[in-house]
Amino acid sequence: MRNLLMVVTCFLSVTLSAQSNINDFIDAQVSGTKIFMEYDYQMMLDSIDAQNVLLNSVAAPAITSGATGTDLAENTGADQTVYTTVATAVWPAPTYAIAGTDAALLGVNASTGVVTLTANPDYEAKSSYSFNVTATDAANNTSAATTVTFSITNVDEAIPTITSGATGTDLAENSGSGQTIYTITSDANDGGTIQSYAIAGTDAALLVVNASTGVVTLTADPDYETQSSYSFTVTATDEAGTSNATTVTFSITDVDESPPCNGPTFEGYTYDVVQIGTQCWFAENLRSENYNTGTAIATGLNNATWSTTTDGAVTVYHEFGANAVANLSTYGRLYNWYAVNTGNLCPSGWHVPTDGEYTTLTDFLGGESVAGDAMKSSASDSPAWDGTNSSDFSGLAGGFRNYDGGFNFEGNFGYFWSASAFGADAWSRLLYGGYTGVSRGSNDQRNGFSVRCVRD
Repeated sequence: MRNLLMVVTCFLSVTLSAQSNINDFIDAQVSGTKIFMEYDYQMMLDSIDAQNVLLNSVAAPAITSGATGTDLAENTGADQTVYTTVATAVWPAPTYAIAGTDAALLGVNASTGVVTLTANPDYEAKSSYSFNVTATDAANNTSAATTVTFSITNVDEAIPTITSGATGTDLAENSGSGQTIYTITSDANDGGTIQSYAIAGTDAALLVVNASTGVVTLTADPDYETQSSYSFTVTATDEAGTSNATTVTFSITDVDESPPCNGPTFEGYTYDVVQIGTQCWFAENLRSENYNTGTAIATGLNNATWSTTTDGAVTVYHEFGANAVANLSTYGRLYNWYAVNTGNLCPSGWHVPTDGEYTTLTDFLGGESVAGDAMKSSASDSPAWDGTNSSDFSGLAGGFRNYDGGFNFEGNFGYFWSASAFGADAWSRLLYGGYTGVSRGSNDQRNGFSVRCVRD
């Protein structure tokens, strides 16, 4: 029993001793951890204080990206980058902000410093922008504000306006090629400039334009009879490629291109001539015995031969009488229509007038009912008749040779052949005393009438 008790006592003693050691160990561990934790916390506080001291000791950021943004053309779209802010700063990176006059029209990325335009740029609404940029570091140090500007460039949004009108310069025919007939002028509008001029249209091939000056010239000598008016389209194009066009016209005026109304010399005799309207007429009767080919016209025909021939023949009033020479001098010769019909009776460049050409003459003189008075010689002329001779036609009463060969009405009637046939007859004109008009009629082609020539 005493031995058992000793064993138990020894066990308890050992047990209690072990528990005491464990408690001491735990207390030591807790105390050490606490000391360690207190030391680590203090180290952390000391580090933060050191960092704050460091941050507070660094200068504020400085903007280094300059004061000029990127200019934009109008109508190029919203959200375009106009500026990128760059600043000097210690870690960490600064944050960026904008303010100022036009800041409300812009946006900025606070991290990257990229500034963008929020709306589509419009030169007419706003041609320039101004704003301030700043950078702030982690210690709340903020840079001095930098004012940044950028511009919006104008873009031509309007078509040009042609200001030179729709009418060119009229030209007289035969006035020469290379003449300026029009100069294109235009307003580019919207601040643009005209880059080029061009022509097109109906008659553009007959013209040439200087693309820089807009001067339009005629390439050929103008001819009224060929082309009396021109039409073409002019175009002005500005630097934006917009263009406008207008149609232009000009005219060619007619010029009398006939040579001066000078009398021809034929068979050694120079004839008096007169300009009446647009026509040039003999002012005396034809007196030739030959065609303009040099071939003689049959003359000296007796009554029987005269009445039956169908060849050209010529005579003088009272050809076989004593007054023949005087009659030739005053009245010229009388021709049958067959001589007229050869087409060779008048001098070169002249011809026997057609029925229509006689009508042109009498129309110009007021019509057939009064033209005779203007065509007949007056009391002041030699020989005298009862006209006014206001036309200087100087019509004479030379009489005629009848188709049967007889001579009639010298001093009273003046018959004049036309070159126009009318069936077996031919058209003629008659002047006679006491009548102010001109009689148009058809007569037997065998009759011998006076002939006046008109210029081709």
